Amino acid sequence: MTENYVRAVGARLAGLSGADRRRALSALSAQLDELADAGLDPQTALGDPAEYAARLRDALAGDSASQEARWRILGLPVETRGPVSAEVRSRTWDPANPRLVVPRLLGLGWTLNLGALAVRLGLIRPDDVGEDVLAHIPEREIRLAQAVPAAVAGATATALVLAWRTLPPTVASGFGLSGRPRGQAPRWTLTAAVALGVVPALWAQRGNAQPEERLVRAASATSLAMISASVVAATVAQARAPRGRWGLLTAAALPAGVAASLAVLVVPLRSGLRRAWRSASAPAPTAAAPTKET
Repeated sequence: MTENYVRAVGARLAGLSGADRRRALSALSAQLDELADAGLDPQTALGDPAEYAARLRDALAGDSASQEARWRILGLPVETRGPVSAEVRSRTWDPANPRLVVPRLLGLGWTLNLGALAVRLGLIRPDDVGEDVLAHIPEREIRLAQAVPAAVAGATATALVLAWRTLPPTVASGFGLSGRPRGQAPRWTLTAAVALGVVPALWAQRGNAQPEERLVRAASATSLAMISASVVAATVAQARAPRGRWGLLTAAALPAGVAASLAVLVVPLRSGLRRAWRSASAPAPTAAAPTKET
């Protein structure tokens, strides 16, 4: 049954590149193995092979327009629409796109595709982000994900308030690769660093969007909140111990921000995936046998 399903899907993916076709069928085979272990029929869990193949083609047939930056300068992508555009923001979470690096949301250069990273790490499969899975994510888990950037930003703001009176009138402004300050600025400029985390965290709390969009917002806000926290921490530490290389904290925040953002997305998604599988494997309710009246 499993081999027949894979063969039927593969026959309808002829329009894809060889790499995309192999990647899609490999992920499908692994998913079917798990369904078989759970005693589930592939067609019951995933639908008709033709419909499943059509969904894969839509997801994997080439790069979508959202993956391309609006402009290019000397071969480098330049984006002007920014993270307020849902189309642009979707670049950072696109499991169906195998590219790890995509044009950044605003400005010149590239950023990380967390969806591709999650697939490479084996945390999810390219086709795991379906409407059925998203619908099974509990609301409380989405709200917890949205609370992560707010918690980080709140802790950063609180720490700055507690340290404010001990700071000198001028503090470090930017750090070089060596971790040393590049300049000086009035200490009130630290409020801008706090705002870098607070404003996106408040924006991520909006609940009038689809589950995936809310999670993507929360992940983006978490990344910015981690950067904000690292800048404030490095600046305060540099003011208290000027001989240190506290700017290295900002570099350490990059992988930490990626890990936190990935967790904000993947943990609720895997929860929805488990619930969707349980729902598919639950026996259908049977009608009660009629009772014979006497």
